[in-house]
Amino acid sequence: MLFFYFSPLAIASIIVSFIMSSVALILFIAYYLLCHEFEDETGELTKYPFISVIMPAYNEGIEIREGIESVLNQNYPKDRYELIVVDDGSTDNTYEVAKQYEKRGVKVIRKKNGGAADAKNVGLKHARGEIIVTMDSDTVMARDVLMKIAKKFVFGKVDAVTTGIRVKNRDNLIEWMQYLEYDNTIFLRRILAFLDAIFVTPGGCSAYSKKMLDACGGFDAKSLTEDQEIAFHIQKLGGRIDALLSAIVYTKVPSTLNGLMKQRTRWLKGGIYNKLKYKELLNPKYGDFVFFAFFFDLFFLVTFSLSTWWLWDRLTHLGNPFYFIERIGVINLLLFTPDPFFFITLFLLPIAIWWFGKTVNTIRRFTGDKELSLKEYALLPFYFLF
Repeated sequence: MLFFYFSPLAIASIIVSFIMSSVALILFIAYYLLCHEFEDETGELTKYPFISVIMPAYNEGIEIREGIESVLNQNYPKDRYELIVVDDGSTDNTYEVAKQYEKRGVKVIRKKNGGAADAKNVGLKHARGEIIVTMDSDTVMARDVLMKIAKKFVFGKVDAVTTGIRVKNRDNLIEWMQYLEYDNTIFLRRILAFLDAIFVTPGGCSAYSKKMLDACGGFDAKSLTEDQEIAFHIQKLGGRIDALLSAIVYTKVPSTLNGLMKQRTRWLKGGIYNKLKYKELLNPKYGDFVFFAFFFDLFFLVTFSLSTWWLWDRLTHLGNPFYFIERIGVINLLLFTPDPFFFITLFLLPIAIWWFGKTVNTIRRFTGDKELSLKEYALLPFYFLF
């Protein structure tokens, strides 16, 4: 039976545990050194760069009004930005709703359905701004987002900027888990910015210099995740992508398990396409970007595969209590030969809960939300499993 514990599978699981623990330790150190507060670019603008906001829309007749209003109500000078809504062949009343805002200066363009990337490229052809902001039609901006973006480009000397994207709909368990995920991701993206390793500029709301988008030739309409593809392209060209996490926007997320699976399947397929397209970025000269863009999620895939085997192995032995006594019994613990995943769970789960709570609560304090409750902490293991 000891052969089982020192089998290649057991050794692999411990190696994965070590790697993930090491990465976690680095993130913890980064948290204390870099991420204790949100810092905006200091200074006052003496000249306001012109900003073009491009909003691709498909069948968002219900949501789009709130998004348009949030752009029109920005505290940025009204004559220094424009909103371009590109209706991507909607079959509902999206176009009619958007047209109502033409009298308030909104440009509305209608085209055949071709996807978000194609709609963004159409908007680019009509954009006058030196800064281009793309946002989903179900996204709502805080009033200071454009001002903060402008300051970041003027004082930060960047080629692209991501914002702090939070979840707007939080009514059921599926949405609540994404709410946690998005707040945690805001924090992780700050660390990636410090390492110059941001590998996606989310479609919810991101900003780019017009010069950089022109150098990239616009967005790749063949990619299912054009917001990641453009980040890879910018990194390839040596551009700088930063994270402006205090610029808060709220976006709608899938509310059903089926919708969530479709979204994540699209992300997975798009990610594979982008990695194959930019395989030349697998080069040490691109530094930390290589690890996070190509290998970081691979560790999660390996861990998931091993965990799936572990769960299946347990389920097939539910009728044999001696099986479990043998694997987690006192004798095996004294011999330091416990189930590999018992070791991983025992070591990583408390650290993961602590880390997750710290990051999410920091975002919630900044945005005025209540911190994680004891009930939410109790549900975190289920969140990790999910």
